[in-house]
Amino acid sequence: MGTALQPTEKAHILKILKENVDLFAWKPSDMPGIDE
Repeated sequence: MGTALQPTEKAHILKILKENVDLFAWKPSDMPGIDE
């Protein structure tokens, strides 16, 4: 995240990311159709 973000903006983004952590691909096996 950028250093120019206000603390409230950063907290909001982190909250969204934490609530949706299961939607992100963390390794190649999480992405069907992508070669490892």
